[in-house]
Amino acid sequence: MVAELCRLQEEGLHVPELLNHDTGHPIKVRIRLERLLADTDARTITAGFPSHSSKGQFCPWCTIDYDEWVGAMLEGEEAPSRDADRHRRKSLSALPEAVPRLRPSEIESLRRDEAACLSALYKIPGWSSLHNAPVDVMHNLDLGLCKHFWVQTLVDGKLLDRAGLHVCKEVLQATTYPIGVTRISPDLGHTSGGTPTAAGWSVLSQYIMPVLIASAWTGLLLTSAHKTFHTAKVRMVKQGLADGVATEPTPASTSVASTSATVTRSTSTPTPVSTAASPNPERARKRKQKDKGKEKEKEPEFIKSVSLVVMLEAALVLASACRIAHSRVIDEPQLEVLQTSLKTFVTINATEIGPLWVPYNFHIALHIADQVRRHGPAWTYWSYPQERSYGLMKR
Repeated sequence: MVAELCRLQEEGLHVPELLNHDTGHPIKVRIRLERLLADTDARTITAGFPSHSSKGQFCPWCTIDYDEWVGAMLEGEEAPSRDADRHRRKSLSALPEAVPRLRPSEIESLRRDEAACLSALYKIPGWSSLHNAPVDVMHNLDLGLCKHFWVQTLVDGKLLDRAGLHVCKEVLQATTYPIGVTRISPDLGHTSGGTPTAAGWSVLSQYIMPVLIASAWTGLLLTSAHKTFHTAKVRMVKQGLADGVATEPTPASTSVASTSATVTRSTSTPTPVSTAASPNPERARKRKQKDKGKEKEKEPEFIKSVSLVVMLEAALVLASACRIAHSRVIDEPQLEVLQTSLKTFVTINATEIGPLWVPYNFHIALHIADQVRRHGPAWTYWSYPQERSYGLMKR
């Protein structure tokens, strides 16, 4: 593919159907690859950047280390921009045909120290992965930050309980939508509700999510209450244990709560098997007696009390960022609001829950404003048209 792209750019292609009005000869068309549009995994692999799970130098556009970016952001430090020419040279040196050929350890060092991996796209004259592979707002913001906040932070984190989800369902059932706007399933957050499309997550985060959260927490917000965030993610549990936190769980909901994190290992007794449903009542009775004293041990959890008012603020600044990122026309003051909103959202997640709770996509989102300055509004280069084409082809 790269060889053909080079030929189309340098030699061009005669198109018999297109004739020069003066000479009558076929017109030669030259084609240049302008942008690579892809999600995070495809962009990093194709453009010569480290994967989202890499340590050390991980960002395509700035020189901050993975272990330092959250602390630097909280302190207001700006990381220097990465040099495009240097990244090109380092990526080309990692190709198998490069002379001298690098050893695996040297290639690994390039990835960790320079955020450079091999990329055949650099064989194309004038190509720059830093300048021509922008952040895709659809994947990074709509399917990234918005989905992560609703699913993993609010629902899986148990900040929205069953009663809260029932309130959300009632609000969604009463919601009316303009023509052409993606509708959100009232069962959002329940297993039967499925998951929205990227457009659905966009609509949810821009307009509906703050209303759902405020409705579900109405009484608690009036008293500035806290709720306990839960997660069994290994990295969060390990961090909690490394910090030497307590082993007693905090209350589920209190008006004034501590901000310290907790790791707890809880137990629960399994539900006995009903004798009415068993074909052998005697066997079921023995199983019930056997299980009566047996306790099922759950995985350890990281839990922390978080302020519901602050989490609602996170939903509001995320909605602001999404609306600006989806705007057809954006000026510089709006870009500054976009950047401030995204920084506030990341800061709230990092301080209320923990620095490890903000993954790779949260940092990449902080470069959206710069990408818009370089390439124009995000709608001119996001993946929504391709996704709609895929849907049409499937039907």
